Amino acid sequence: MGDFRPIANDHAIAEAAFAIHFKDQLPATVMHLASERLKSTLDADFPHPRPAFNIQFSVDALRGLRLEGSQSGPLSLQDKPQDPGRTILFTPSYFSVNYLKYTRWHEVWPSARKTLQESLECISAACLSADSNLNITHIGVQYVDKFIADLPVSPLALPLLFEERSSYLSSRIFTGSIFWHIHQGWIETLDNSHVGTNCLTVLNITSYPEGQRPLSPESIDEAAQLAIAVDNLIRADNVLSYEDLFRKDDGAALDAVVEELHDRNKGILRDLITDDMCKKIGLGAKK
Repeated sequence: MGDFRPIANDHAIAEAAFAIHFKDQLPATVMHLASERLKSTLDADFPHPRPAFNIQFSVDALRGLRLEGSQSGPLSLQDKPQDPGRTILFTPSYFSVNYLKYTRWHEVWPSARKTLQESLECISAACLSADSNLNITHIGVQYVDKFIADLPVSPLALPLLFEERSSYLSSRIFTGSIFWHIHQGWIETLDNSHVGTNCLTVLNITSYPEGQRPLSPESIDEAAQLAIAVDNLIRADNVLSYEDLFRKDDGAALDAVVEELHDRNKGILRDLITDDMCKKIGLGAKK
């Protein structure tokens, strides 16, 4: 019987994304100018067009949810023609960069920061060319942590993975079917002076037959492994202006906001999983 293990040897992150949401929908003229600048500026890192339908990070103004399988938008690029590791998505509402093959934070964030800064510079310049300003309302980060177990699953698999007393879990998952879903969200206050007072968290935790989504009787019968995905979106609202966030002090404000959101994600994961699993995926021992 199988126990749960992280998707990678030293971490559990299957996907990470970073997004900047605009206050106003960008008009078609700005989208065209910005898209041309982006394709030229990002050509070395993202030379290939992205297919029209993708699972991408989006920050909805009301719900803050990622829209799976939605139309990819006016500009979507990836680093490789097949099996990409990084993608970008630019729509009238937001710009995002996705990492589909996560390594470690000290490698991913500098790369994402560079892409965000170069891209927002292009978008801001396009706005100025059209006699408008680029206003930002939200910064979001999203992580999908994934754990896998061979079927049939050991009766101790969940207690070895999750803290049974975690406030983010329901006791029913430890006594019912191996397939379940927990969806929750909340708003709290940020301490960071670079952003407004609100921070939205949307946390989805789902178990499903690995490689067999969506869930069906046939997919259950055919599955060899059980997967659990911890999908956590954290969004800071009412952030500073583009100039203050990206240009002042070499983008120190951007670093500060994203670092706080990153730390909040780690804190939630520490509360969810056991001490042994924390050590296994590089989060260290719980305090």
